[in-house]
Amino acid sequence: MKQVLITLSILFISSLTYSQCRGFVKQNCEPSLGVYIPTGQLNYTEISPGSKSEFMLTFYKGQDYRIVACADPILTNVHFTVRDANRTLIFDSLGQTDLEFDFKVATTQKLIISLIAEELENPSEEEIEGCVSAMVGFKY
Repeated sequence: MKQVLITLSILFISSLTYSQCRGFVKQNCEPSLGVYIPTGQLNYTEISPGSKSEFMLTFYKGQDYRIVACADPILTNVHFTVRDANRTLIFDSLGQTDLEFDFKVATTQKLIISLIAEELENPSEEEIEGCVSAMVGFKY
């Protein structure tokens, strides 16, 4: 019985954390798409400094897209990459101030979007995690 309560508590806390992350994405990231229409798919997770998260998404021929990376301010130096299915680099935002990428797709394809949180210069012993998201929008 005690294990069941512990498991349920962990699941409840996890769902609260992801709910907070989802709210952060909707409020802080979605507006960055500007005139692009959100695909309706929220691609978000929580990561710690020095780690990355990847999403594989399908992009359709003839569409104009914008990918916007967005991160909780607790994570510094976040950037993102876009690679094709063969892992060939298409875009890397490293060193850029804008975390967005506008492009038109020539052929329908799957792309891998990686969100990378750089290591902290002065890491603390406290475990830090923050929400990161790759918002995708399209326009006609």
